[in-house]
Amino acid sequence: EDEEVKEDREGVSSEYARIIWQFGVLGTTAFGGPQAHVAMAHRRLVDEIGWVSEDSFVELFALANALPGPSSTQLMASIGASKGGLVGGLLAFLTFQLPGFFLLTLFGFLVSANGAEQHDSAAQITLTWFNRLSVGLVAAAFAQVALACYTITTKVTGKNRHLWAISLTSTIIAALS
Repeated sequence: EDEEVKEDREGVSSEYARIIWQFGVLGTTAFGGPQAHVAMAHRRLVDEIGWVSEDSFVELFALANALPGPSSTQLMASIGASKGGLVGGLLAFLTFQLPGFFLLTLFGFLVSANGAEQHDSAAQITLTWFNRLSVGLVAAAFAQVALACYTITTKVTGKNRHLWAISLTSTIIAALS
């Protein structure tokens, strides 16, 4: 086999491994809604490991918001595609989505099998515990979103007061609607 072809294959497979790792970590640790996912992805992929540039992240995020469907999932798939083509996008999508899918499916089976309507059943106890845990997760997700909003807005608007005013006005309108 040609040495150059072998090096290309190894480079592609190592890029796929990085995609699987990065989005697998995000898929197992990203709690909350799409805004929290985006905040966590930004912190991890842009700030911590520098895997994606700020400009690329913001542009892909804007595109994801302009399309119908879940923006965080689209953002993850597009970042994966930018790193590894179509296969990279599919790997990012699957490794980001499947952990939550499997956990919720398992949880659904547990609730169904153990009778959630019985007050002292294992399913009811698990539901009560999960509800208490989710209060903390929601608070953490809110903090992540607020920090990401500030960070991204600061990087996009810089010190331009007009852009800050537009951003703040847009935020207020969105919050009130």
